Amino acid sequence: MSVPAMRRWLGDLLGLMFPVRCGACRVPIPPGEGGVCAECQSLVLGLVDQSYCGLCGQDAGPFALRPGAAGQAAVCGLCDAELYRYAALSRVGAYEPPLSDLIKQFKYAGGHPLAGPLGEWQAAHVSAQPWAARIDAVVPVPLHWRRRWGRGFNQSELLAEVVAARLGKPMAHLLARPVHRPPQASLPRSQRFENIRGVFSARHPREVRGRTLCLVDDVCTTGATLSEAARTLRNAGAAAVYAAVVAVSQPPTPFGRAMRDP
Repeated sequence: MSVPAMRRWLGDLLGLMFPVRCGACRVPIPPGEGGVCAECQSLVLGLVDQSYCGLCGQDAGPFALRPGAAGQAAVCGLCDAELYRYAALSRVGAYEPPLSDLIKQFKYAGGHPLAGPLGEWQAAHVSAQPWAARIDAVVPVPLHWRRRWGRGFNQSELLAEVVAARLGKPMAHLLARPVHRPPQASLPRSQRFENIRGVFSARHPREVRGRTLCLVDDVCTTGATLSEAARTLRNAGAAAVYAAVVAVSQPPTPFGRAMRDP
């Protein structure tokens, strides 16, 4: 048996013993499907069609979106642009199945290959934004070294690599996170802006000044983390900062959308 034939035989055997499963529904899928079955991919693409606020990222729902500034996304009636330090937000969809299942598998269950399809969807949606052509560099939201050591990787960095490659832009590590605070997910929405304040610092200020940057993260809940990261970059001289996430977590009630701190 030739070496190529032996490799194919071993690959088929391993596929039978350890089948690749969809990162969302866990059904077996053929190798090379990107870790997501066709049905779940179809459901995610359906999420992209949802209308959402260009600042908080929440579904429009019963709230009418009002036009943004020239070249900016429409925003909901509960958002005050002055409370956000980024100019606009792009998302793939709401944080609900199957997108939420894929993100959990990606972050907590060793689903690193899912960075590929998640980042591709993210980049495709960024490309459709009116501000996409202005981007000079893609910036991952950093983790504190304790969190990165515990998880073994920074999910935002893996996504940013894919987004940057798809957009044809450099990925730049222009933020550091020297301050350790309790995880945002462990806090109520009303405390997240205060918890995240002052945790970032700008790296390589000369690479920040005058540039238009796109922050990349996996999930946005209140916008607090992205807003603080954008504030840090703007204070370091960035001309503009936009944000891109895979999913936006919906509040438990419509009134949760207005829960923002300056």
